[in-house]
Amino acid sequence: MMNAILGFTQYTWAYMLVHWIYIPCTQAYYPSDVHLHYRRGATMTSSKTYQLTTKHIIALALVFVVGIIVGIGLSQLITYQACTLTHTTVHVTGTTTTTKTVLETTTTTFTSTIKQATTTTKTKPTYTTQTTTTSTQTISAGGIVVVDFRGKTIRLKEPAKRIVVLSSYWAEILVALGAKDRIVGIGSYVVYDEYLPSSVRNKTVVGSVFKGVNIEEVISLNPDLVVMDYGYGKANEIIEQLEGLGIPVIGLFMKSFDDELKARELLGKVVGTEDKAKELIDFMYKRYTTLKERANSIPKDKRLRVVVVSGTSILKGGSLSIYANTSWGKTVEDVGAINIALKEHPNEKWVKIDIETLVKWDPDVILIASSASKIHDVLDKILEDPLWRSLRAYSEGRIYVIPCWSKIGSVLDWGPRDIIGREYIASILYPEVYSDIDWRKDMEELLKKYYGLFIPAQAFAAYSLEWKEVVDMTGEKVKIPRRVNRIIDLITYETMIAFKAMDKLVGVSKYAY
Repeated sequence: MMNAILGFTQYTWAYMLVHWIYIPCTQAYYPSDVHLHYRRGATMTSSKTYQLTTKHIIALALVFVVGIIVGIGLSQLITYQACTLTHTTVHVTGTTTTTKTVLETTTTTFTSTIKQATTTTKTKPTYTTQTTTTSTQTISAGGIVVVDFRGKTIRLKEPAKRIVVLSSYWAEILVALGAKDRIVGIGSYVVYDEYLPSSVRNKTVVGSVFKGVNIEEVISLNPDLVVMDYGYGKANEIIEQLEGLGIPVIGLFMKSFDDELKARELLGKVVGTEDKAKELIDFMYKRYTTLKERANSIPKDKRLRVVVVSGTSILKGGSLSIYANTSWGKTVEDVGAINIALKEHPNEKWVKIDIETLVKWDPDVILIASSASKIHDVLDKILEDPLWRSLRAYSEGRIYVIPCWSKIGSVLDWGPRDIIGREYIASILYPEVYSDIDWRKDMEELLKKYYGLFIPAQAFAAYSLEWKEVVDMTGEKVKIPRRVNRIIDLITYETMIAFKAMDKLVGVSKYAY
């Protein structure tokens, strides 16, 4: 507005100077014929002397007076605009925006200098505009508000940018949501997760839920959020310390598949990637719905009685740790089986029993949750123990291992791979019902789409006491002995060299060199 006024005024003054002063004066000093000759570039030859008339003097005075009046008016207008200048604050969900405008004016020269200093933090905005006459203002839009699994309300001014995550499965979710670069600190076991990028696994280690964390180390990372489990180990003590220091903590624990989906939704909100969280939820929920629909078709009298045993407890000896009222414990029921421990102890997460109680329960199927690196050790321990031989599941060859946690080849863990583990269990328990479920193919899609990894189907196997099922290069499922001792290689024995298995090689092709 003011620029337009200044431009119009300058044009007006120029017009008046030319038409009220320059033209009349030139006409007064020179006759019209001499003036015309001059305009055409001719030489002036007249020696006459001319004087300004009274009307020209009056015109000059009027221009001067009008110039003063217009100048004073313009000065007042600029000053008025400076005093009433408003600033606009944009409300952005999850952000705080502050704008300060300072205006300096010099009325004698009719010039103005505007200095604008703006401090903003941007996210994908859903915004409204508010206008105020306050010169300096800070407005908070309320930020991000979520409720974690403890029932605790967590408030963040903006999406978390510096996150400490104590468990690998929550780290996997953050990676799948596109927030890997925001992780600044990790738990002790996160470094062993082979599904995570090295950029995450190499972050500062601050401790674990089991042994405690180095609070000073956490503080030094200046986190705006800590993501961790709660309810076991030293978790509650750690949370109390961190929250006492004003560090927001999200506490999570899975008891069901619904909890799995809620965790993804919650983390999507706090990192500001709700669209990706929804996409991941849809990927999992679609497959979970298929499993549930098939499970509902299994007659009640055909449902298998199952227990899920911790492989670590088998290796340690003594009491067996059984999954009951946990996410993994409920998985077998979601695919159409009966979890004996959950029926016997509905309010307990893990049940401690001796081998005699297991024999008394005598399940149809025993599933063992084991690290991929310990599978053979666990199954060998069972084969060596005569007490296991009295179990129906042993005699019928229905003891299987679920490869768990974070080594390549593992299929079940909290986090995005949870749904693959469920498909694996369904295929093991009811191969006819779930014959068209290809958990290896879904794993490949999941890893490629959300982890940026390509791991072929050949990396994943299903295990029983005596055999393991693999996929060959043609895509066919093949069951081979779990412990291979004698090999004939009809292609090349270089593979045996690579796998350090030359001691098992008993025959080769005549073309092998």
